[in-house]
Amino acid sequence: MEKTKKSLKHITTPTYIIQSSNDPVVNPSSAYEIFDAIENINKKIEIIESNSHVIITQENENLFKNIKEFILTNK
Repeated sequence: MEKTKKSLKHITTPTYIIQSSNDPVVNPSSAYEIFDAIENINKKIEIIESNSHVIITQENENLFKNIKEFILTNK
């Protein structure tokens, strides 16, 4: 994890972080740590109200719309 933390400042591509608010596997605060460590200004964080770790598999049209918008905006 320390190696990963040191690498975050080198990320230069648009980054969209999606995190479950009550993730049973990953502490939700880690999403903010990652977001803050990425120096690229083109980044977004979204916290989803969920108790699941794999939130992307849930039916969430709004989340899918936001992902698509982020990708299209950052081509």
